[in-house]
Amino acid sequence: MSAVAYLILGAGGAGRTVAGACAHLAGNLGFLDDHATTREVNGIPILGTLAARAQYRAAQYIVAFGSRYQTARRDVFAQWRAEGLRFFTVIAPQAYVDRDAEIGAGVFIAAQCAVLPNARIGDNCNLCVACTVDHDAVWKRASTLRRASTLPARSSSRKVRSSARMRRSCRACASARGRRSARARSFCMTLRRAMSSLACRRARSNHSIRIACDSNYSL
Repeated sequence: MSAVAYLILGAGGAGRTVAGACAHLAGNLGFLDDHATTREVNGIPILGTLAARAQYRAAQYIVAFGSRYQTARRDVFAQWRAEGLRFFTVIAPQAYVDRDAEIGAGVFIAAQCAVLPNARIGDNCNLCVACTVDHDAVWKRASTLRRASTLPARSSSRKVRSSARMRRSCRACASARGRRSARARSFCMTLRRAMSSLACRRARSNHSIRIACDSNYSL
């Protein structure tokens, strides 16, 4: 196993998604995961915890933590790079990346994504399924662009508010079990108008801003 040259950090959903785009690395790919309960996932071996990197210093890595673990994603990438470890980029075969786009190290671009001419994506970024980075846009931060989001042309990640911060949810709209207060009704109506949505539980994307009306918002 010491000959494995490419290691995915995290064997959860995000890690399995990255692995699915690495068919060309079959037999030369492994996982490191601190919470693994099996020895392999989808036929790919789990070679140990993150601390096992000392045995694989010649390998290249990609961080595949879920969107809930952005701080850990940034910290691990920064620490391991400072230790001299290298990172590889994975682009799903079903994605389109223009030849004049610039892609950093440790980036994952999922299926159905489009990265258009002269777009720039920095190190350690994760583009979920069906994202678009329009021409001349710049995504510098080590972070995740959520599913079906768009980074508009000539925009910068510094100017785009995090989709995670824009997410809202509304307990009153989860079901018709309880009565809704006037404040709840007003809040939901504002969301519907803003997103031009007829379905309160359906999240819509306006550029990279995503607002959802789910079940946990406290009014």
